[in-house]
Amino acid sequence: MIISVHAKPGSRKEGIETMPDGTYVARIRARAVDGKANEALVELLAEHFVVPKSRIRIINPTSRHKRVEIL
Repeated sequence: MIISVHAKPGSRKEGIETMPDGTYVARIRARAVDGKANEALVELLAEHFVVPKSRIRIINPTSRHKRVEIL
């Protein structure tokens, strides 16, 4: 399954919100420095979808509008 996620690093609260169009907004406390925000995003998505972190792959890790594959 491939989903679209809009990442918001540096947020005060962490969480995932589902938008009416089927995309997700992920608020992440970690800053976008040295891949810390992407690591936190993978952990957050794994918790949300109840899958191991190894089954989540970020397709375009340099953009805030990410495509994420969940195996």
